[in-house]
Amino acid sequence: MDDVPHLGGLSAHPGQARPAVGDFNTTMSYYKGRSHKLSLELYYKGTWYDVGTGYFALSTTGRTSITLTGPHDTGYKMRVRSSYVNGHSGDSVNSTTHGSWKYFIFTT
Repeated sequence: MDDVPHLGGLSAHPGQARPAVGDFNTTMSYYKGRSHKLSLELYYKGTWYDVGTGYFALSTTGRTSITLTGPHDTGYKMRVRSSYVNGHSGDSVNSTTHGSWKYFIFTT
């Protein structure tokens, strides 16, 4: 896996009013202390690789905007999804729920 393409990091912008193009935006019901798990994967040589996973706090409106930062290779198929993970997202009031994968290719 040493030859998997390089990606930058992830940074959060809770409640950002106007997300930038290329941001990953999540909206879910707000609950005090709640965060969501963002999973980012890259497809390379027939396999999906985890290239970034983290928990990000929701704003009081239940929104978060995450930006892929830093230098990264282009032209690769990627996917991203948000999840609420019972007991790990800051509370235990719901069952674990995963959003659908969203697919994209970075071109610049």
